[in-house]
Amino acid sequence: MEQSHKARARIRLLFCAEDPRVFAKRLQFALSCREETEALLLYHLYVDCMPVCDGSPSIDSLALQRITKNALSAPGFTPKTLETCVQTQETEVKLQYDRAMNSMVFDAVVRSSPELFSYVKLPQEYLPPKGPAALVPLPSYSENKRLFSVTSLLNSSDVIKVLSEVQSQCSKVANMKLFNVSFNKPLGLEEFRGNQSQIHTQTSLFLHESWVPTLCNSFRCNFGSHVKGAYNLRESCWEVYNTSRLHRFMPLVRYHMEDALRHLVRSSLVSLGHVILDACSSLVTCPADMVWGDSLITSCFQPKNHPVFHVDLVLAPSGAHYSTPVEEFQTAVTHLFDEGIRSTHNVPRLEKFVLPNLFFGGDPVISSVSLWEAEVVELREKISGALSKAAVVLKAYAAEYSQFIDLHNTDVNGSFKSAMEGCQTSQEVRKELERHLKEKDRLEQLLPTSLVIGPFLIQLETVRQSLFNKTNALVIATLKHFASILCNQVDDVCEECDVIHKKLHKMPDSIEELSEKKLWMEQLPDRLDYYKETLVKILSEYELLHEFCHVIPKQDVNKRFTAMVWPLKISKDIQAVTAQHVELEHHFQKNLQSDQNNFEDHLDSLQEQVAGLGGHVDMAHAHDIVNKVRSTGRLLQESQALAETYNNRQRLLGLAVTSYDRVEAMVKDFQPYSALWTTTFDWLHWQKIWLNDPLTSIEPEMLERNVAQALETMAGCVEHFKETPGCQVVATEIHGKIKDFARHIPMIQGLRHPGMKPRHWEMLAQQTGIIFMPVTDLTFSLCLDLGLQNHVAAVAEVVEIAEMEFAVEQSLEEMQHSWSTVCLDVLPHQESGSYRVQVPEEVFSLLESHLAVTRNMYTSPVKEVFDDRIRSWELRLTLAKEVLLEWLACQSSWVCLESASSSDAIGQIIPEEAKMHKHVDRVWRRIMKIAFDNSKVMDLCSEDCLLDELKLCNKVLKGLAQTLENGADSGLKSFI
Repeated sequence: MEQSHKARARIRLLFCAEDPRVFAKRLQFALSCREETEALLLYHLYVDCMPVCDGSPSIDSLALQRITKNALSAPGFTPKTLETCVQTQETEVKLQYDRAMNSMVFDAVVRSSPELFSYVKLPQEYLPPKGPAALVPLPSYSENKRLFSVTSLLNSSDVIKVLSEVQSQCSKVANMKLFNVSFNKPLGLEEFRGNQSQIHTQTSLFLHESWVPTLCNSFRCNFGSHVKGAYNLRESCWEVYNTSRLHRFMPLVRYHMEDALRHLVRSSLVSLGHVILDACSSLVTCPADMVWGDSLITSCFQPKNHPVFHVDLVLAPSGAHYSTPVEEFQTAVTHLFDEGIRSTHNVPRLEKFVLPNLFFGGDPVISSVSLWEAEVVELREKISGALSKAAVVLKAYAAEYSQFIDLHNTDVNGSFKSAMEGCQTSQEVRKELERHLKEKDRLEQLLPTSLVIGPFLIQLETVRQSLFNKTNALVIATLKHFASILCNQVDDVCEECDVIHKKLHKMPDSIEELSEKKLWMEQLPDRLDYYKETLVKILSEYELLHEFCHVIPKQDVNKRFTAMVWPLKISKDIQAVTAQHVELEHHFQKNLQSDQNNFEDHLDSLQEQVAGLGGHVDMAHAHDIVNKVRSTGRLLQESQALAETYNNRQRLLGLAVTSYDRVEAMVKDFQPYSALWTTTFDWLHWQKIWLNDPLTSIEPEMLERNVAQALETMAGCVEHFKETPGCQVVATEIHGKIKDFARHIPMIQGLRHPGMKPRHWEMLAQQTGIIFMPVTDLTFSLCLDLGLQNHVAAVAEVVEIAEMEFAVEQSLEEMQHSWSTVCLDVLPHQESGSYRVQVPEEVFSLLESHLAVTRNMYTSPVKEVFDDRIRSWELRLTLAKEVLLEWLACQSSWVCLESASSSDAIGQIIPEEAKMHKHVDRVWRRIMKIAFDNSKVMDLCSEDCLLDELKLCNKVLKGLAQTLENGADSGLKSFI
């Protein structure tokens, strides 16, 4: 029966059609029989537990011999048959005799003290009925023999043959096995599962396709000739069949088959249990939080026979685990346990096959062991518990391998190379190599190739070799890293020597390069000594690689020999190049003399050009003149550079330095002409732009700066060209024009003031009577044509008004912009789900400052233009201040009364106030949520509705606080 169904005794069931009085009598009778049976069982238990005393009477040896003699002399028995059983039977007779004596003693003791042994009920003695004695009639032997022949099933040779065949086939089934528990080596879970499933399949096929057909064939062979009679297999009438001997013979066969199946299942389960439990016997006392310990090579959890399963320990980046999760063994074995039992289920009975002419409803099957029999459940739980304990130990053992995870996860090509960047010297590398080799020796001593833990053989060779390989890889990587460092150092030396070699053989193109090369070559001996020392040090570092038998590539070996040759090669190059430099120096000296002669001719021509600039006095050709001036200026600059170059080369060659003072004199003579014509050309260009381009394109500051600079330059030119009348006339004329234009600069600056708006142009038009075109198209020349220069006072007055209005407007915009970044501090309030606000002191200071500035604007003479903006801004600042003050007051009250909102008791005492407080709490939380989403002061505090809500909340909270204060007698004060 399944565990989900509880058994109910039939004696406790009252059927609907049953008389309750009969049910009560039946139940009373059953309970009284139960009491008598329990009392009898207790009585026999007391007697069985009594010891046999030395002084108590025992059976006489002569009487025992007579009993034995009479038993052996019975007809049909030979002494040889019972010879092995005689001693056992004699012991049993003595035991029964001693028990009878103890029973008599126990009865006497109980009867002597009935009050003391009131809980003991003696069995009733059988009293024969009273009356005259009579002889007991002997039964008729012939009649009993006839009755036995009629009722016995063993009166036919065919029956005996069938029964013998049934017993033989059932014996085969009983001797079969559902589980393979005799294997030569531990198996993996999948292999173990496959073996057991194969046996289950074979057993099920044998039971269905061999056992049952064989028994059916035996029936047909032996009973097939019985056309009529007790064993007629062709019987088609149920009434006849029920009265036949075959009807009684079939249950006997079924019982043999059921007994064989049950024996098969029980013996197989017991054998599986023995294998698992014997293997797990040393693990049953392990705690759930077990820690393995330091030794990984020995195990104190040995099985009684041999391990059943084998698993591989695997190291992964996340930790150590097994190739098969240890929990799966418990699940798999339990599943196979149940599958073995199920393979014996649904074996059909023989009746349906040997009696084809009778109808049997359904598919009757042979009863086997149930999955939920007490013994089966107990054994299943033992096996499951044992494997669960084994899993705990395996996990504890695997946890010890976490110490090797860092080594296993080390990336030789990645993180390890980064870590090795700090190891540059042979001492550091040697220390690193010794550390890896010590780690390898430690692993070799610490890690076993395999280990037995209860039913498991753990294969560790893969992990062991993996860690060995990783340490070897680290050693090789360390050596390769150090070899690459040495190779790079050799490459650096070779590369520097190659650069020196190429630089030595590069021919200088000038005396400057030759001198620089000589200075550089003077430093080469020291650098070569340094390279030699470096190479000696590098070559000594290679000894470490030879010590650890590291193979160096042929390419690196060639580089070493190349590096060793470089210093000698460079020394020879220095000697050869030094001889070349003497010849080059004579060559450069000849070239310098030729260049200086040509330079003198060039200076004569340039002097004539500078002297001819005084003849240019026509401003109409200012563009051509200024181009010629600029070309002459460039030639003078080049001449200055060449003069300095030739002097430097003379110094490098040890020659006398030639004086080129006339170059500086020409530059000095040229400067006034350059200033005159450059300023003249620039002024003519600026004047055209300032007069004809729109006013909006003029930059007042640049205009003022350029005019002042040009005026100063022309004043100097007028003074300098006193002896050159033509140039003085040009300078005087340009100076006058600049001076005349400078009078209009204040007006241009005023008209270009950023505060000049369309209303100011309209105001200027009203005062001057001049109609202006759109400002974007207005030029200064047009203003002069309209006569605006005659209304300077009106322009100054309008500009002054524009400046004052611009100052007020800028002040308002700056204040408004400064509030765009001012925020409140909105923080979570404990665990209430709401928030609390903190107003920095700087906010109130800024409010007061801006209010003072805004109110001071009312005294400005231009306040009418911004009257609405000033009043609106003042109202916003005032409203923000009031909102913040109300907000802080409301927050203080809400925090004090926070406990009241979460209490149900206050709602029963003052329901109306509690209802209003809950409404206020909702409003407060909504306001704080808005503030948390956007904490900018002016965005929050510029609405009248917020001020009204806060005032209402303050009013309700103050009223509730007063109510709680006044209700101290009723316990309301505790909520404050």
